[in-house]
Amino acid sequence: MIIIFHASSAVSQYLLGRGNKVGIRIPGNSLTLLFLKAADRPVTATSANISGEPSPADPVEIKENLCKKIDIILDAGKTTGIKESTVIDITENPPICIREGMITIKEIENYLGIKLQRGAI
Repeated sequence: MIIIFHASSAVSQYLLGRGNKVGIRIPGNSLTLLFLKAADRPVTATSANISGEPSPADPVEIKENLCKKIDIILDAGKTTGIKESTVIDITENPPICIREGMITIKEIENYLGIKLQRGAI
């Protein structure tokens, strides 16, 4: 899940999209978590797909599609998820579900005990 927060002044403007918000995600992949631990600092990255295209599940697909546009691939094999990450913007009240993914809106609403708005970026 990606949670969108208001960015602090410590976040570079180069990392911010529209507005003054930033999305935070802690991945579930063990190799990625080891990489982040070794980095010992926040890491910024985009999705491994061309905007509007589906996300590839295989590092080979990423290399074929983006080889001239990226510097490195952290290859942990094929992804296990068949859906994108759920994206929730908590800067609004009630929070907005921008994209429903692996974690459903219903699951989030049941857990939090509130109704989410539905919307888009």
